[in-house]
Amino acid sequence: MKAKSYIVIGCLLGLLACSETVTVVPFTYPEVFTGKTSRSWTIRNYQLLRDGKGTLTGGLSSCESDNTYTFYNTPERTYQITDGSKKCNASDPNVLVDSSWSFINSTATLTIVMPLFSESPLPFIVKEVDDTKMVLDIYLDDSRYFRLNLKSVSSD
Repeated sequence: MKAKSYIVIGCLLGLLACSETVTVVPFTYPEVFTGKTSRSWTIRNYQLLRDGKGTLTGGLSSCESDNTYTFYNTPERTYQITDGSKKCNASDPNVLVDSSWSFINSTATLTIVMPLFSESPLPFIVKEVDDTKMVLDIYLDDSRYFRLNLKSVSSD
């Protein structure tokens, strides 16, 4: 009987001695895309990767290479593509796309509008991202996919 009492008292003291303060850490991973308020990116180049057939690397035309892809850290997750100083058509607006972005961490899927492929949002797989570069893949089929290499050009 005494042994049970000692065990119960020991367990209670152990529970009280092992309490630790829980600190809530807000989810900030999307800031790698947006910075604190916004971050702009440009496409450095793209690659077409084909299973067993090598890689084709290309660049964008001069009028597309200076477009900026800006991710905003807002509740709406605003996303804009703005035309650079070299316009493809003189009549093109300054803001080419005004949309939103989403990111699913479990599948590393960034969904954005990319006019190079479609006017609708498409799911890109984030292969690598940090404060200075981002690598996105979009699959065409089981054996071919495009890889976009972006670099950060500004961050707030």
